[in-house]
Amino acid sequence: MVSGDEMKKKLIVKRKHRYQEDRDILFDGFADVMKSNDGIKICYTEENKEACVDVEVKADKHQLEIRRLAETKSHMLFVLNEKTQGVLSTPYGDISIVLFTHRYIFKEQIITLEYDIYNGDSCIGGYRIIWSIKEA
Repeated sequence: MVSGDEMKKKLIVKRKHRYQEDRDILFDGFADVMKSNDGIKICYTEENKEACVDVEVKADKHQLEIRRLAETKSHMLFVLNEKTQGVLSTPYGDISIVLFTHRYIFKEQIITLEYDIYNGDSCIGGYRIIWSIKEA
């Protein structure tokens, strides 16, 4: 694929809670995938019981950024072994969250992210998310 070309690709997004056995598939379908010289951008819509959520993922070898657009919007940035800030925008105002990235692997057909969410010094949860990208 030439840099900047947008293509439809088969995408499966799986999520697992790091501290419980909860697992789910966030997306299984076709997504818009655009490669650049140093990374990738993936756009898709998650459809679940609560809402349809437009998701944009930008990833390169250094960091991963997730934007989720629904009634509640979120913007999260992940950098391996670093604490970063995220923002949840709700109808009641913005909420800042702290994220710590334990694992981040960026490859052409798979992206793996493991992170914790903090409130002050307390870990309030954590997830592993895997994006598997295949030819359509």
